[in-house]
Amino acid sequence: MNAVVFICIVLALLCRSFGNTDIAPTLSETTAPPSIVIEFANLSSRLHSGINVSAIANHALHYDMVVEVKVSSNELIEFKLYKCRELILGGNIGNKTYILSDSWLVFLFSAGQKPCAFETYDLSLIISSEKNSTGSIEIGTTAKKGFIQHVRNDVNKKIEIDQWFRKIDKRRLSLGPAISTALTNANTTLALITNLTKIPVVRLSKCQSEPITIEIGSKAKTTLSRENMLQIVRLNELICPEDKEKMLDFSIYCEERIKGDVMFALINVNEISGIPVVFLVIGSLLAIAAVCGFAFCLWQFCHVFWRYKTEIEEERRADEKNRKMIPHPDPIIRRHQMNVYEDIPMAIMDERTIEEQMPIQQSMIQQPETIAQQIIENQNNKDPSAIENVQTPGKREILQKEIRLYFAIIFRMFTENQNVNIHSAARTKKDSEDYDTID
Repeated sequence: MNAVVFICIVLALLCRSFGNTDIAPTLSETTAPPSIVIEFANLSSRLHSGINVSAIANHALHYDMVVEVKVSSNELIEFKLYKCRELILGGNIGNKTYILSDSWLVFLFSAGQKPCAFETYDLSLIISSEKNSTGSIEIGTTAKKGFIQHVRNDVNKKIEIDQWFRKIDKRRLSLGPAISTALTNANTTLALITNLTKIPVVRLSKCQSEPITIEIGSKAKTTLSRENMLQIVRLNELICPEDKEKMLDFSIYCEERIKGDVMFALINVNEISGIPVVFLVIGSLLAIAAVCGFAFCLWQFCHVFWRYKTEIEEERRADEKNRKMIPHPDPIIRRHQMNVYEDIPMAIMDERTIEEQMPIQQSMIQQPETIAQQIIENQNNKDPSAIENVQTPGKREILQKEIRLYFAIIFRMFTENQNVNIHSAARTKKDSEDYDTID
């Protein structure tokens, strides 16, 4: 019986030695940068190993380096790293190199400072393969310069959108490098450009936190404010099992079917402020021109109004002066202006003889020279061009005369007496009937 048990144990050990290979993590020499090398051969099942990475993370933080995870295998393997049974990195890979970002360094360093209660190591490494795989996994540090091109950047790339109503398609975006550039360079900023059929609701989230909402139109370009970019930076620093590479969950929500594309882009600040500055300059010039035009019109109004007022006052003074200079009419003229039915007092009867009245009547008749001179003056007043060295009034003078005419009407309405003598040409038919004469 004991012999049978012994034979079974030997066969089990032989099968194990042929089927699997032990994972032997070895730490490199202390003089070189700390690193971990895990070799495997004829891997055909799932194997688990605990690794300590706090020394590697501390070295990378101290010397401003990055953590490099290099996987080499002749067959496809499933590679996973866990922290307290939470997946932090992994996938089905063959030959691949991971470059972990700064947030990873902080996470790996804190992983060594806060180990799990049921584990004595920093991270759990699990690898498995469906075929007999041979290779190695190396975790170490390297300089940042040689691996800048490997950093993912989703800026200046179109994101195709084609989703049905009330459906949300999440995309994984890396905006960290672009936001860092926008925050450090005062001449650049991050913008969101949309070319969609409907107005979207753009959201950025991570680790199921409160999303950042960006308001934008269906075909528009909006720049992210500094506050929004700082919110995205804080969102990137969150550490959750599903993301360690500063990836954001980008989603678009719409109540209707929406199609098109969106893009995050780094643009120059001058490109944003160029068009508004042009409109601002044009608007300022137009405003200045409007103010100057209004001031000029107001000055012209006051000038013409004051000039017209002065002319009216001068005309009034001249009329008053002329009235004072006109003598009292002759009694014979006064007699003809009286009512024929009125009793004429004997005191005002004209007792002058015909010889005495002849000089008066002759003085009332105009001389031929006076009549000719008056005709010439009337013609000259009607046609200014008839007078030599006199220019015909231009449009400005005509416009000023029209303005003065309007001012005259307005001014007389408020200043002159309402008792205006009716001109003979403006009499009504009733008035003309009262003055009908009999031939």
